[in-house]
Amino acid sequence: MAADKDLKILKYRADHGVVKAQKDLALLAELGIDPDIDPALAEEYWQKAADAGDPFACLQVANRLKTSDNPDDRKRALDYRKKALRAGYEQANEKTIRLKAESRFAGRILIVDDSEVDRLNLKKRLEKRGFNVDCAENGMVAAKKLAAKESIDMLIVDINMPHLGGVELIKRVRSVKALAKLPIIVISAETSDQIIKQARQLGINGWLVKPPSMERLLVMMGLTAA
Repeated sequence: MAADKDLKILKYRADHGVVKAQKDLALLAELGIDPDIDPALAEEYWQKAADAGDPFACLQVANRLKTSDNPDDRKRALDYRKKALRAGYEQANEKTIRLKAESRFAGRILIVDDSEVDRLNLKKRLEKRGFNVDCAENGMVAAKKLAAKESIDMLIVDINMPHLGGVELIKRVRSVKALAKLPIIVISAETSDQIIKQARQLGINGWLVKPPSMERLLVMMGLTAA
């Protein structure tokens, strides 16, 4: 039997959109090995995971619908099978893009962030994947590195920093002809639509919210390298 606390946590996560939790709960409900879990939950959580685009869940829903006497259900079953194939392809394609990112950037990535914890944590995670990473604690330090013509292949920039913020740094970078196409990805806790729009207008290649998913970052890096 699942401990009451563990089951509550699992249900909470499932109800708040965590696809893995939805699938785990659906499997537990379907197998009927835990009397604390209502078997009727299986269909509900397979549906939620399928609606979130999980290919395995899409197939589970499709298999349920295809046995229905209702023609509309059978049509929906076909739609879910197509969705499963498309989602599976997209996941495989993202893996390819991540691998491309890891093989593309043989040069140096400069992380610009005034938070030492965030800066060093991201540096460590990227170095584990074989990237050559340098750091700057604010935009002014980064600008000096760029002015010294240090070899930098990509900037990963925070927005809110002392001395010289991310937006001002991006402006400076884009004003230099030799750096006009330097890939820039913003990773920031900033949520202002105005600032995000301003950064995009300046020509950044992507924006991720802190803390970033490493998979999403690698996908973004791979698309930038495309």
